Amino acid sequence: MIMNTNNKKNSLGGILALLAFTLFVVSLLAVLLTGADVVKRLTTRDRENYDRMTAVQYIATRIRQSDSEGVLSVGTFGGESAIIISEDIEGSIYNTYVYCHKGSLREMFCAEGVELDPVFGEEIIPMESFTAEDKGEYISITLNDGIREENLCFLLRNRKGEEQ
Repeated sequence: MIMNTNNKKNSLGGILALLAFTLFVVSLLAVLLTGADVVKRLTTRDRENYDRMTAVQYIATRIRQSDSEGVLSVGTFGGESAIIISEDIEGSIYNTYVYCHKGSLREMFCAEGVELDPVFGEEIIPMESFTAEDKGEYISITLNDGIREENLCFLLRNRKGEEQ
């Protein structure tokens, strides 16, 4: 019986080629899955940072726009800590409340003295908690989005040098 060594070499070469191709495909899938996980984590991180920075910029803008005598104060709305922005519109006082309720930073605009449920406020951005404190010359704000806590201080132009 004569064995053909060329057939064995061809079979062995085919098996090695198939094995190399399989190893290439498995490596490619591992790289793709790792890359997809990295992209997912980066997207989540970027979205969280965007939400946090949007909340900070929103509050900063509301405070800066309202930094005049008798317009900006800190209090409560619906039992929650709130920034209160008062304005006189045609002889009637209206308040804008910025507060956190049921996992969202919210804003409510209504006539002074009107009692409304805080759940009806316009949702601005997801937020676990919001605390505002009047410290005399500045307002201290603490935001917690469930991941990180931000502490902000806003120096008020209209109160510089006032005796408290």
